[in-house]
Amino acid sequence: MEKNEVNSKNASIWDKCEIFINTANHCLIAITTFYLVWYCLQNYEMTGTLTQHAWVTAIGYQVLMAEGIMTIYKANSLTFLSSKREKNHLHWILQVIGGTMALYGCIIEIIDKERAGRRHFRSLHAIYGLVSMIFLCISIVSGLTALFSFEARRYLKPVISKFSHNILSLAAFVTGMVSLIYAWVDIRWASRYDPGNLRYMSAWALGFIIFFSSIGALKSLLHQSIGVVKLLSCKSDKEESVNDSEKQ
Repeated sequence: MEKNEVNSKNASIWDKCEIFINTANHCLIAITTFYLVWYCLQNYEMTGTLTQHAWVTAIGYQVLMAEGIMTIYKANSLTFLSSKREKNHLHWILQVIGGTMALYGCIIEIIDKERAGRRHFRSLHAIYGLVSMIFLCISIVSGLTALFSFEARRYLKPVISKFSHNILSLAAFVTGMVSLIYAWVDIRWASRYDPGNLRYMSAWALGFIIFFSSIGALKSLLHQSIGVVKLLSCKSDKEESVNDSEKQ
């Protein structure tokens, strides 16, 4: 059995604060998702294209992808007792399902607008959604290279494949979440039945979810960037030594 990354007896104050913040983040995700689904049930037909686009993309981004990112975070209160292998498996499952739901939600809205003859990507919500779709598609490819980084180490160093996948996945998640924020504050669909403060509170909550969900990934990104710099510096040193030997 693998040793847990966070030992409750030896955890520092900062470690305990991270676990508390992470637990609060899970609560924020649950509350905002519950409110969105309740909003759709109260005011719209759940099978309608626009409504389906809303709740499918929201669950894909702010639930599954956010939770998928946090599974490999050592202070994640839901998985800190799990082994590294279990965390990796859960990470890939949640990311694949969440990314698929997000892409599906975006595609059905694009098809619906095309059938209705409406213009595409006019709002910030739609533009950020398009950018997120692009990053999602690229991150799927980078995710495969990261998954099989050991097998492909002759052609691409694992630290580089994991570093690029981390950046692309974070970019897809952040831009997708920003799109959801603009959906609450900038789209008539949200303001039609909620002219008050709840939608603005949801938008602020999504901002906190972006930051809290990305803490572990940002830490990994920092360590990976150091590894990439070391790898590149070693390559440059080797090239210099080869050039010197050729001159001699």
